[in-house]
Amino acid sequence: MKTLVPVVNFLLLAFCGYSQAYNNSIEGEFYFRHDKYPAFSYAPNATRMHKVNAAGTSFGGALAYRLQMQQRFFLKAGIGYYKYSFSKMKVYDPIFGESDGRLTLYEPPDNTRVYLATPKYWYNCISVNIVPEYHFALGKNWLMAAGLGITNYLTFSQVYTFQNIENPRLGKFRYQGTSVTGQFSFLRQSGKLMFGPRIIVPFFDSYKQDDFFPSENVSLNRNKWLRGVGLGISCSYALKK
Repeated sequence: MKTLVPVVNFLLLAFCGYSQAYNNSIEGEFYFRHDKYPAFSYAPNATRMHKVNAAGTSFGGALAYRLQMQQRFFLKAGIGYYKYSFSKMKVYDPIFGESDGRLTLYEPPDNTRVYLATPKYWYNCISVNIVPEYHFALGKNWLMAAGLGITNYLTFSQVYTFQNIENPRLGKFRYQGTSVTGQFSFLRQSGKLMFGPRIIVPFFDSYKQDDFFPSENVSLNRNKWLRGVGLGISCSYALKK
């Protein structure tokens, strides 16, 4: 019975006891993610096949509008920027062994085509997301927001790093991928402000191949389940009382 009483008190507080008024609000957030991508293979030329293990630390920010649907259920939609990164990789070549860069046939401004390896590259993206979320009261002026984030990425700039030459920056505008994440925020309310940390759990990612690399087709996708984590911070402002 002694154990049951605090549990009942918590449930009453979570579903009935949060006394602050809920409002539509504007939210800003900044976050980063670390992802380990599934191994894949590609052919940099007609004679060899490379196996790639890649990881990336990415970051982004967004501005969103949170619409109250019911007392504790909200729908949030936003737009922002995301640096979609492949920043660490190990590449296995059956002849030369292991290296830390993906090989590509690059044509610099002097039109001399050469094979070069890029150890990291990234896509500058516009992120468009929608997040249904539910709020649980944790105590006076504290709550947890649990949501399912669905984000689409549209890349407008692609950057590849090489040693001893200027990094090529392409300006192709195209669809880059989709991400489905669990989002868990622990928020402190102070007047019209709510702010606090956010934990991001990537459930599923689908992202495009990149025709900057030989034998890759930008119309094809690669998929990833889990294998990542993210942290962020958010701050929202209620539009009315």
